[in-house]
Amino acid sequence: MNKQWHVLVIPYPGQGHVAPLLKLTTKIAEHGVKVTFVNTEFIEAKMMASMLEKSEGWSLIKFVSILDELEHGDIRKDFEKSRNTMIRVMPGKLKDLIENINQSSDNEQIRCVISDVNAQWGLKVAQKMGIPSAAFVTYGPTILAPQFHITKLIEDGIIDTNGNAIHDGLISISEENLPWKANEFPWSFRGHEEVLMCMA
Repeated sequence: MNKQWHVLVIPYPGQGHVAPLLKLTTKIAEHGVKVTFVNTEFIEAKMMASMLEKSEGWSLIKFVSILDELEHGDIRKDFEKSRNTMIRVMPGKLKDLIENINQSSDNEQIRCVISDVNAQWGLKVAQKMGIPSAAFVTYGPTILAPQFHITKLIEDGIIDTNGNAIHDGLISISEENLPWKANEFPWSFRGHEEVLMCMA
């Protein structure tokens, strides 16, 4: 019996991250690939409430949710606490989910994991389980480019090890990129700890 291609997709549970990966998921499913789309219970409830129509290939998409243990609403407003909780809780629960899926059918085992680049724990779980994986970036090259130059920006004395600008003024990462104001790097609105973690 032919094995069904099966991909597991993990968005970062935040505004602006779920929609792009859901769009990618529908495109994958349109090519006959089964997709398991993993959300936290909180985000899945919001997503399902807002979805108005189903696209072609929808029958190949299975939505599953993981309890993120952020029981109290207030903790979701605290970026540091919610991120630390997810890093602690989600890897083990994701591993259990993948093992359950793989044990339930020999013909539909997870063959690839696509994870939001900000959900590093998803990529690490896939790596430990020997499953090919790919990082998906939900933002454009203008925001992504400076992140790949963090080490050089630190070495050149433009930012400190926490991602904060040392001096004000314009800088240019390369001749192809327009000048940036050092104190207006794109990660300033996301939290520099998250960016530095992504680069580790």
